[in-house]
Amino acid sequence: DGDSFEYAVGNGDASNPKLVPLKDLQAPKVEPSKLNSKKVTDLMTEAGLI
Repeated sequence: DGDSFEYAVGNGDASNPKLVPLKDLQAPKVEPSKLNSKKVTDLMTEAGLI
């Protein structure tokens, strides 16, 4: 029951139980080859992800 609201991935640790399970997020299907890489890069940069 920590205070981190990040999803644990790849190491067997459990995510905070207050988070919605990944399988329940209803994420849209994305075809990476159809993404506009320039726009994606710009948006990710703007969001501070890269």
